[in-house]
Amino acid sequence: MPEATFQAAYLRAVGGTDLDYPSHRLTALARQKGFPVLDLVPFMSTYAKVHHVYFHGFPNTAMGTGHWNQLGHRFAGSLIARKITAMMGG
Repeated sequence: MPEATFQAAYLRAVGGTDLDYPSHRLTALARQKGFPVLDLVPFMSTYAKVHHVYFHGFPNTAMGTGHWNQLGHRFAGSLIARKITAMMGG
C-alpha cells in the first residue's frame, strides 16, 4: 500500500487533487443515469491498508505504481464475481 507522502507527491506531480477522482465521476454518472456500478476503490484501498499489500506494480517497477499486478487482478476479480452473483440473485 503506497504511503501517504508518496501519494501526495504523485498528486503534485500530475497536478491532481484526488486519487479517487475517476471513481467519483463514474459513481456520479451511474447515480445520474440510473445504472449499477461497483466502485472497487474503497474495497481495494481498505484491504491494501489493512494487509499491507500492493495491488499495483511489479518486481521490475516501483510497487504501488502503474497497472494492477496479479494480486490486484485476483482481488478485483473476486469482488466483481461476488457482485455479479448477487445481481443474479445468487
